[in-house]
Amino acid sequence: MSDRSMEGDALSAPADPREAAPRGHDVIGDGVCRPSNGLNRRALRRVHAYMLAHLGERIGLEDLARAACMSRFHFARQFRGSTACSPMEYLLYLRLETAAGLLAAGERPIGDIALAAGFCDQSHFCRTFRRCTGLTPKEYARRCADGLAVPPVQAPGIGSPSGISATVYQEAQADSIFDDELAVVA
Repeated sequence: MSDRSMEGDALSAPADPREAAPRGHDVIGDGVCRPSNGLNRRALRRVHAYMLAHLGERIGLEDLARAACMSRFHFARQFRGSTACSPMEYLLYLRLETAAGLLAAGERPIGDIALAAGFCDQSHFCRTFRRCTGLTPKEYARRCADGLAVPPVQAPGIGSPSGISATVYQEAQADSIFDDELAVVA
């Protein structure tokens, strides 16, 4: 083999080793591949979009697995590998974040906010919200209206988005592909 053909191969190789990794593998270190133990970004975005689109409804593991196009057992394991929390813990965090945003806006009654965020009833919502923020929903809304500092929402067992996977959460919120996938999933 001539030097010239070897140069051509080197030039055609992707600059980013992650692009050369086989499907279902992650690149670690100096181009070393290992099987991935989490959902790919596309599946994670689809699941996130599904959760947001159906937040006020009852969402089960089977529904989320269907959005990711896999069995529920495989999905639950892969989701935890991607986010370091269970799908239901992540869903609870999204519901609490949504409720906190609606409370801060101060335009709706607490009972309506509870239902819009997917809680069974106002009592369950108030208990969960207080456990996760240290404030009742009414106290939280009052502090927001007065311009006072409010504690961040921390879902039980996972904390804030950094405990979930802040990059996935932020990318899904800001990504233009997210809007297209939301329309497809809904």
